[in-house]
Amino acid sequence: MPLTLLSFALAVLVALPVGFLAAYRAHRWYGALLSGLSQLGIAVPVFWIGMLLVTVFALKLRLLPAGGFPGRTGPSRAAR
Repeated sequence: MPLTLLSFALAVLVALPVGFLAAYRAHRWYGALLSGLSQLGIAVPVFWIGMLLVTVFALKLRLLPAGGFPGRTGPSRAAR
């Protein structure tokens, strides 16, 4: 449940400003780029994006654990 709520909050905090900017500046190059990236995000399977994110954030950058969520011990421990 905490992981679901955190991911939902992060998605809303990112999606609303990006969606507003893409709609407001639709005829500019960055509006078209944001619209294209959002369509690409819809088209790519979720499990593939998940594997890419694990590779980048857990294996390359070593910011998050690759083995899963540590539980309800606190949000600071999830980032170790």
